[in-house]
Amino acid sequence: KVLFNNIVYAETPTSIIAAIQNKGFDGETVSVSLLENNQKIEEQTIVLSQSGIQNVSFNYTPKTSGEKKLSVSITNLSTEFTYANNKKIFYVNVLSNKIKVIVLAGSPSTDLSFIKNALKSDENLTVNSLTQISSDKFVEEINYSLVDSADLLFLVGFPGENTPDELLNIVKKNISNEKMPYFITFSPQSNIEKIKQLQPELPFSINQALRSYREVQPEILLTEKNNPLLKHEQLDLISNWNNLPPVLQPSINFTSKPGSIILSTIKLNNNAINIPLIVTRNFNGKRSVAVLAGDIWKWKLQTARKNLNLFDSFLLNCTKWLNSTEERDRISVKTSKRNYSIGEKIEFSASVSDESLNPVDEADIKVKIASGQNSYEVDMLNAGMGLYEGSLLLNETGDFVFEAEIMHDGMPLGKEEGTFNVGEIEIELINPVMNYELLKLLADETNGSYYTSANYEGLFNRLTEINKTTSKEKLITSDVTLWSDEWLLVIVILLFSLEWFLRKRIGML
Repeated sequence: KVLFNNIVYAETPTSIIAAIQNKGFDGETVSVSLLENNQKIEEQTIVLSQSGIQNVSFNYTPKTSGEKKLSVSITNLSTEFTYANNKKIFYVNVLSNKIKVIVLAGSPSTDLSFIKNALKSDENLTVNSLTQISSDKFVEEINYSLVDSADLLFLVGFPGENTPDELLNIVKKNISNEKMPYFITFSPQSNIEKIKQLQPELPFSINQALRSYREVQPEILLTEKNNPLLKHEQLDLISNWNNLPPVLQPSINFTSKPGSIILSTIKLNNNAINIPLIVTRNFNGKRSVAVLAGDIWKWKLQTARKNLNLFDSFLLNCTKWLNSTEERDRISVKTSKRNYSIGEKIEFSASVSDESLNPVDEADIKVKIASGQNSYEVDMLNAGMGLYEGSLLLNETGDFVFEAEIMHDGMPLGKEEGTFNVGEIEIELINPVMNYELLKLLADETNGSYYTSANYEGLFNRLTEINKTTSKEKLITSDVTLWSDEWLLVIVILLFSLEWFLRKRIGML
């Protein structure tokens, strides 16, 4: 038995406690090892206790995030009945201890500096940036791979006039295909035409654009007064937001898309206008926050004089919300268990729902399974109500990785990945000790009898008694095929002839 946390964090120590059981091996010296993907992490030498059970504690510090296959193994003793129960396999999910944020800016700006400083104030964030100076120059060393490896995107005045198509396409791919959450804000250097290339994924629509800007203030909607993104330390939340200094909004007729939530509209010359300023969207697994204005650094300066943390709290609340996962996954594909015996059928189950969490029945789910040497495929069958099932019988042992691709009406709905193991542990031999309680219960429930080596003589008497009272009748069964008997056929013909003769004589024909 192994005690461990199912979810741990990278570069954070955690304890793994293995309970070692022995029967008749007290005083023997064995080595107990903790392994990650069959690589030894730690080893301890212990003397097996007379009590038959003892705990061994390991300190485990995962280096990277992801699912890890761990195992605890004990060295074999020559007099053991089986070695199959000397190893225990289990899996832990290692989360990244820091959220990786990449800030992309179309040009250097005060907004960029204030936003980066706010993000860097949180020790749980790793903040990198790419700030464009000209068409081929950046403040930092050009490294587009930072975008692909990020957890969150912050687009500050991005894309700009000189933003390379290559970088813009990388951003589009990550937002659209990889569903990377993002925060976007405008600036005078923002290029509206290039922003329109992102419009299918934006939480707002750009309907009519003029080359000018207007000074606007926030007007928080009363329905959003408890929205977690707007919260900060002070109690008078709405008043603090509505009294922020004006910011520059492009003279664009912005409208929110279906599924978006407007947190704030604009106030122009103290007149509330139904044009969004702060918009969020959580649709189809994609999260986004948009502040449809620039010069938001002014919010920081004014609130700093009043000892308000409104600006920093807003940005950090956005990172938490953007990085959070759905309460319920719309797509799930998994195996019935993680460890299988040789020759045991691998069973897959899946559930698929749409954006409104309604079951999807017509999905095509193809599961690709791979080992170190071979690959396999399983097409899952529709079981109704958005549920699917499939199975596979494997003739090899080892660790396997599977990837399920879900399609509906020719469009991809998502992918799921997982791992399982075959044959590394013989499940039947994990505990070879006789289960007295189960056998006794089975005998009692079926009106039978239970015997041990101490009272086995009673078994012979019982068998003798059963043999005496057993019926010795012998039942013999034989089949006769009447239609193949020629004499029966002659008799039938004669009877029909006699009937015909009698009917003819009495005038019935």
